[in-house]
Amino acid sequence: MRKIGIILLPALAIAGPSLANMQPAKWYSADGVGVVPSIEVLGLYDSNLTNSNTDQISSWGTIVSPAIAAISEQEKSTYYAAYRLVWGEYFDSSEDNFLDHHLRVNGEWEFSARQRAKLRYDFRRDHDQRGEGISSGVGGVIDEPVQYNLHWLHGLYGFGARSATAQIELEANARQLDYQNFREVTQYRDRNAFDGSARFFYRVSSATRLLAELKAGKSDYKTIEPNTPSRDFNDLLGFVGGDWAITGKTKGRAKIGWQQRDFKEGEREKFSDLSWSLAADWSPRTYSTFSVEGGRQAKAPEQGGDVIDNTNITLDWEHYWQDRLATTFTVGYDNNDYVGVERQDKIYEGRVGVSYQFRRWLEISLWQLWRDKDSTLQAVTYDKQVTSLKLRLSL
Repeated sequence: MRKIGIILLPALAIAGPSLANMQPAKWYSADGVGVVPSIEVLGLYDSNLTNSNTDQISSWGTIVSPAIAAISEQEKSTYYAAYRLVWGEYFDSSEDNFLDHHLRVNGEWEFSARQRAKLRYDFRRDHDQRGEGISSGVGGVIDEPVQYNLHWLHGLYGFGARSATAQIELEANARQLDYQNFREVTQYRDRNAFDGSARFFYRVSSATRLLAELKAGKSDYKTIEPNTPSRDFNDLLGFVGGDWAITGKTKGRAKIGWQQRDFKEGEREKFSDLSWSLAADWSPRTYSTFSVEGGRQAKAPEQGGDVIDNTNITLDWEHYWQDRLATTFTVGYDNNDYVGVERQDKIYEGRVGVSYQFRRWLEISLWQLWRDKDSTLQAVTYDKQVTSLKLRLSL
C-alpha cells in the first residue's frame, strides 16, 4: 500500500510476499460467516535501522503480527473485514520499536449481469522507519520512527457485461493523512486527497480490450508553513492503453498519457509531462511466473521541492520447484527528480526468497534484501541489508 505520495516499506514487506499456496481453514459461525485467524512471526537482522550514511545502527529484531479476517459470501454479494496488529521490537535499538494497526472492511455487489460495485475502507496506524519519508536524512538524529494515521475510502462501479464489447468503470478515492509525532515539522504535511477516474473499455478480442481513461484529483494541506507558498494542488491525467488476459499465459494492463499538476498558488512550479504505467505477468509454465510493474507520475514531496517526478520499475520471478517449494527474485529501481530544488534520488533494491509449505496451515520462508540509495543530497544516501526468517501459521 502507498501513502499519499510516499513509498512505504510495510513491516512485513521486508520479508517479501507469501510464496507458497497456503490454504487456511475457516471457522464458520451459526449464520455462515467464515472466520480466519492467522499469525506471522518474523526474526530479522537489519544492518542500518536508521537508514543513515553515518553512525549506522544495526540490530536483530522480532516482528509478531496476529490477524483475523471474517468473510460472508452470498449469492450476489461478498462482505469482508480484517484486522492485523504488527508489533516490532529491536534488541539493540529500542527507539525503533513500533506497534501498528491495520484495518480493512469491504463489500462487493453484483446487481445484475451488467452492473457491479465495490466499496472498501482502510485504516492504518503505521510508521516510517527512521530515515525514511519525511525523516529522510535525519534518521540518526530523531529518537523514534515517524508515526501516522491513514484513512482511505475507495469505491468502484462497473457497467457492462463482462463479455460485452464496451464497458465503463467509475472509480473514486478519498484519503486523509495525519502524522502523529514531531508535530513542529510534520503538521505541514497533513493533508486530504481526493481523486476520481472514468474508464472506457472496448473489446477487440476475447482476451484484449482497449481503454481510455480520464482522471482528476486534488490535495489540500491542512496547515500552511509560515512564509511558504501553499502546497495545495489539482491534478488532471489522461491515458490510452489496453489490458489483456490469456488464460494460463499472460495478463496485464499498460497505458500512456499526460499528467498536469497545477498549484493553487503560482509561486510553485507546475508539472506537465508524460505519464505511464505498466503491470504484467507472463507464465511460460504453470509453475513459473515473470512479472513487471512500473510507471511515471508526479508525486508530492514529504520534504523540500514542489513536485517529485518519479519513475520506477520492478521485475520479479517466482518459480515453484515443487508444489510446496518456491523461490522468488526481485529487482527494483526508483528514480525521484525533485522539481523546485536541486535534488535527485535513485534507489536500487534486490530481494531473494525461498519458501516451503510444511503443512496446509504452516509456511516458513527465508529472505535477503539489499538496498542502495544514491542522491545528489549526500545526507540522504545510504545502503542496507535485511536478512529475515518468517513463519506463517493459520487454522
